[in-house]
Amino acid sequence: MPVLMNTVNFPSGNSLTSQSLQNTHDLLKSHEGATAFIGISDPDSTDMQALTERFGMNELAVEDSTEGHQRAKIDRYGDTYFLVLRPAVYLDQAEEIHFGEIHLFMGSNFLVALSRITCGNPAPSSSSLSGFPPRCRT
Repeated sequence: MPVLMNTVNFPSGNSLTSQSLQNTHDLLKSHEGATAFIGISDPDSTDMQALTERFGMNELAVEDSTEGHQRAKIDRYGDTYFLVLRPAVYLDQAEEIHFGEIHLFMGSNFLVALSRITCGNPAPSSSSLSGFPPRCRT
């Protein structure tokens, strides 16, 4: 699983780069008010199963994410949201426009970003999200 980022933010303002999804899950459970941002590139079905088990993501949203090729949308499943973004990347040298696909799963204490960008570097988008508010409210 190509993990771009796995960070836990604490109410004190401190953050910690987590070494595994299980560690992130454990930190969220043991630290009230902690939030997590996880960025993963091109997840497979095993990756999706691991994320679903740890973060309770909706099965229908996970199925949509696994299949890919989704339209831009926002769906609400109880207290979590599933967003699909379709960013455009302009390749100056080739004078071409390519479209990526980013899936976001947002809960009260986590944001999981799954990138399906085939060109360019998705890291700037991921890094700009790493400072999301300490408490995400749905």
